[in-house]
Amino acid sequence: MLKIVLDAPPDREGLQGFGIAIGLLAAAALVLVAWALGVAPALALGAGLIVWMLAAGLAWRRPEKLEGAYAGWNRLARAFGRRAAAVVLGVSFYLVVLAAAGAGRTRGLPDMGPAGPAWKPRGTLGADEYGGLGGGRRSAGSGSARELARWARGTGRAWILLLIPFLLLLDAFDVSGREEAPSSIYTLY
Repeated sequence: MLKIVLDAPPDREGLQGFGIAIGLLAAAALVLVAWALGVAPALALGAGLIVWMLAAGLAWRRPEKLEGAYAGWNRLARAFGRRAAAVVLGVSFYLVVLAAAGAGRTRGLPDMGPAGPAWKPRGTLGADEYGGLGGGRRSAGSGSARELARWARGTGRAWILLLIPFLLLLDAFDVSGREEAPSSIYTLY
């Protein structure tokens, strides 16, 4: 899964990958700035390629020289990740509340007023009603996004598909570094 905070402490391969990726980003930025300034495309691409090759060469031969930049990236990524996760949580909460309110209105449920909510408790289902939750043999393609989409549309729970982008963003912005439970378990949110 894509994360903005990189593994710490970095190993040699991690530093090499970081150097190559940062070199590629710097080369792309140089090419875009050169094009914006009206530099000939061939010259801009050549300069970008040279910048990337220099960064990749440094990363490949002397990755330990990138430890400070790697640590700096992680400091910036943690600060950005905390703020971005708060924004994503706020937006997703707001959208879920709007969707729930809209669903209640389209089904003709009364608004919450002095009488309280229209929610009524129900009993639990029998064990055989739950289908294959954790039991039985799973096929090789089970658990795929296509299977989730088919289930969501078939059961009238297509709204769950709208949560996936928010959960992926929250996972990418996870700065906790904890390993006890993956941040992609949607029930934790």
